[in-house]
Amino acid sequence: MHKHSYIFITFLSIIGLLVSSCQQQTAQSDEPQQTATPKDSTEQLVLLLSPDQMKTIDLDTTSLKQTTIRKNMLLMGKVSVSPTHLTSLSSVVGGHIKTLHIIPGQRFSKGQVLATIADMQVIQLQQDYLTAKADWTSVKENFERQQTLNAQQATSDKNLQLARAEFQKLNATVHALEQKLRLLHIDPTTLQADNIRQTIQIYAPFSGTVNKVFVNTGQYVTPTDIICELIDPRGFILQLNTFEKNLPGLQNGQKIAAYTNDNPKAKSTATIINRVSSLDDDGAGIIYATLDQPNPTWVTGTYVNADVAVNNYIVNSLPQRSVVSFENKQYVFVKTGESSFQLHAVDIGESSDGRVEIRNPAQLADMPIVQKGAYDLLMAMKNKPEE
Repeated sequence: MHKHSYIFITFLSIIGLLVSSCQQQTAQSDEPQQTATPKDSTEQLVLLLSPDQMKTIDLDTTSLKQTTIRKNMLLMGKVSVSPTHLTSLSSVVGGHIKTLHIIPGQRFSKGQVLATIADMQVIQLQQDYLTAKADWTSVKENFERQQTLNAQQATSDKNLQLARAEFQKLNATVHALEQKLRLLHIDPTTLQADNIRQTIQIYAPFSGTVNKVFVNTGQYVTPTDIICELIDPRGFILQLNTFEKNLPGLQNGQKIAAYTNDNPKAKSTATIINRVSSLDDDGAGIIYATLDQPNPTWVTGTYVNADVAVNNYIVNSLPQRSVVSFENKQYVFVKTGESSFQLHAVDIGESSDGRVEIRNPAQLADMPIVQKGAYDLLMAMKNKPEE
């Protein structure tokens, strides 16, 4: 009997707990639920004018148009040198480097001695010339004598022909040796037996900079060996990177202003000589420009910027008064109803003749954009009381 009573009491307790739990859940479900509604982030950019405000603000609208403006285009690249002004210097004869007066990066002047070369060939060439010159004098005299005798019929035509042939052959030899001496910078008109020298000098053909040196003192060089590489700064060219979208504004003969980041105020004028001939897979290419005047502070590899003034650059544009500044950004008002307007952020570019370039035109295509009264709308929006 007691056992059954205990089971019954326990069962009633469980039922009581279940009923109590259900009542609590029912009470909770009867309470109203609160749903968080996020604040619209664009709500502050929408302006609704009252009828009185619409009467006081003089408004008219426009739309995006394609126009031509003057635009300053920025290109970047580096200084290079034209192959016609990059000179590889060698000796016309073989020999040992006796002295070397240059190092890479050194500036030099036209006519400056860069190196001296010594060799037996130099001595032999001078000896050959002096010997041929001495023989030439006697052969010339013999030829003139044969001409006189032949005119008097005192000698045969054959003797005259032999004398003429010998003179012409030796005359060619002498002139050839003279040219060889001049290549060695030896003046044949002043060469005598007592001033024969054993060295020749390598002179700078122009004023410029030593780019590379390939030899050292005592080294034997042949005429095919390059002694040094010289740069003529008059041949500096600018290799400037550009993209396909910029090509319409770049033409041969166009002037540009080039400068370095270290000294942006010191600008050098240059002229475009070669537009892009091909583009890579990313739509990029290179244009070339020559400096109007050499810049002595630049060297090959110097990174430069270049400003290009483009007078016929086609862009999507709006009147400048359509664009207003708000919280350090640029916006335009788009008319969305009779008295409602919404701000749209714009990315502006160059300005010219009262118009400004819009770089993100897709979102504003065919939309009525406020031009007259845009600033008044901005003031009305700033003075709008917060709700």
